[in-house]
Amino acid sequence: MIQVVPKSGWHSDGDIIPEKVVEIAWNDRYVIAKQVGLKEAYPNDPNNSYMIPNESEMYFWILDASERTRYGPYSEDEFEEKLIEFNLADLVLRDVDAEAY
Repeated sequence: MIQVVPKSGWHSDGDIIPEKVVEIAWNDRYVIAKQVGLKEAYPNDPNNSYMIPNESEMYFWILDASERTRYGPYSEDEFEEKLIEFNLADLVLRDVDAEAY
């Protein structure tokens, strides 16, 4: 389960992009990410809290690393608008498993 946490640590959930991050991009100040929602793998078993990806839920985030402020979650359309607003349209999300950035 991949989440984005500032290098210097975090103090609250507002400082991170929660799991499960599947795509990411960044520059000197901002991190942008695509997150897949999670759901219980065994919803009928109260003793098993194992979570699996819920591909029907996609969220998009912007993290201002300088200000330690998170924006989102956004729908894909909202995210595209925010990328323009934040002047981040040049950042391209890539799979977190990609070899080089």
